[in-house]
Amino acid sequence: MNAPNGKVLLIGRLDGTRGPLGVARAVHTRLAKTHNCQIEEVSTLADVIRLVAKIPFTYKGYSICIHQNGFRIPMILCLLSKIDRRNTYYLVVHGIAAEEQKYRPVLDRDLRIEPKLIREFPNLICVSEFEKKALGRLYGREKNMTVIGNGVDVNLEIDPESLLSKKRSSYPPVVITTGGYEERKACDLALLVLSKFAEKTGTRPKLIVCGRDSDAVGSNRAFCEQIARNGNVELEYRGEITDKHELLNLYRDADFYAGLSRFDTFNVSVLEGAASCCVPIVSESCGAAALFNDSSAIRCDIDTDCWEDKAVGRLIELCDDGNLYRDVAKRSYDIASLNTWDGVAKKYWKVLAHGE
Repeated sequence: MNAPNGKVLLIGRLDGTRGPLGVARAVHTRLAKTHNCQIEEVSTLADVIRLVAKIPFTYKGYSICIHQNGFRIPMILCLLSKIDRRNTYYLVVHGIAAEEQKYRPVLDRDLRIEPKLIREFPNLICVSEFEKKALGRLYGREKNMTVIGNGVDVNLEIDPESLLSKKRSSYPPVVITTGGYEERKACDLALLVLSKFAEKTGTRPKLIVCGRDSDAVGSNRAFCEQIARNGNVELEYRGEITDKHELLNLYRDADFYAGLSRFDTFNVSVLEGAASCCVPIVSESCGAAALFNDSSAIRCDIDTDCWEDKAVGRLIELCDDGNLYRDVAKRSYDIASLNTWDGVAKKYWKVLAHGE
């Protein structure tokens, strides 16, 4: 294949804000503004067939990058890459069906396609080291794998001190999570921590839950509601919020962000919370956890015994000491500021346009 030479074609959809579509939109729009790169949007199988017919006549010597949003379209591009030697092909991997099937329904078709896709796509871009290691463990993939993490929008016009002024330095804390009631996103584990917190402190913490609740995503809502009732936790379900301003206001009014995912290749919401000075409570099974340490988050190894007791101890420590809480919240904000979408887009450009 030809080496990257500064010509880039991005393939994806720009009509969404959640998950892979949100990442594709953030990266694509920034590169289109600052570089002479091409963008092709595909939504249906017919779209990709037309694109496959177009590529040999329109594009030559390009780095062609597609974001994984499903499996069939990336597989078609994978097959094209085997005969199109004039271009270099990259796939951005946003999820791993073989792991996610443990927590939500997954199509048998996707489970059949995924091994072939991961093993045979010429170049992979992983969104975290956590994901890269998982792909290596599952499929033995080691070569031509680049890690480019996801990012966040940080409003630099807002002084972080003004964000911190809204935060509480006493009891009870307000915690937010945005994974809905997906078992994979582990709202139940957040409630387990808060229930033990309530027991130890004699207070009633609050968990605000945003996100999806359906069988399709592996909802365990009834179980979560039972934990909240039995554990003296105030539970407020806000559903899926598409208005970013509304979501930002919820982050800013909360004290902690719960990202205790059982398996998450990244989880952009951890950074979104940190950008609003919400201290992350994050599991090591979440790709974004690698960005934080114990001085900027409450990191949890949910596969070890008594992990929740350690999390509760740290949570109490931060609620007891307002100055310590604000120090940790400011460090989490600083990490978000170092991982903006603008910086992520530059990393994509270096890889796609220059092969770095």
